[in-house]
Amino acid sequence: MYRVNCISTSQGFYNVEQLNDENYNYWLVITDQKNKICGVIKDASLSEYENSRHDGFLTRKLGKAIERALKEDSMETMTFYWPYGFDLELTARDILDCSHIGACDKDCERVMKKEYIQKQLRDVKSEDIVEALVMGGVEIEDETDRDELYLLIVWDAACNLHSEIFGSLYA
Repeated sequence: MYRVNCISTSQGFYNVEQLNDENYNYWLVITDQKNKICGVIKDASLSEYENSRHDGFLTRKLGKAIERALKEDSMETMTFYWPYGFDLELTARDILDCSHIGACDKDCERVMKKEYIQKQLRDVKSEDIVEALVMGGVEIEDETDRDELYLLIVWDAACNLHSEIFGSLYA
């Protein structure tokens, strides 16, 4: 694992850690000084910034990449696939917001209301969402409404993607 500490950006100092997923794709994981994941840069490695090394610090090039990655509208997207005929694509920022330690309900509610999520789930049958959640171990009440199903499926996708990408590193 390759890690660089204290990269200076206009937004503060960040650490960057490179990891590979099971398909040998590179990811740069951006953490704050308390080691909280703040963002990711997909399909990138620290070696791309090797030429910008100067006196032991990665220079402005990596700092600018971190700043771009921390902006929600430029975050990479990842897709979780269920074997029930639908999938859900989430931005890395939304994955991180909906899969943190503690209560995620409010964050998942905010994310599930985003247009790009609503558009993806609009044509998915409630029965398919229920089946996907139940097969994943989520208990569903009979009176669960569609908004609650959306919230649960966003949470399920975010947690699965978070685990898939960061699980071995931050378990």
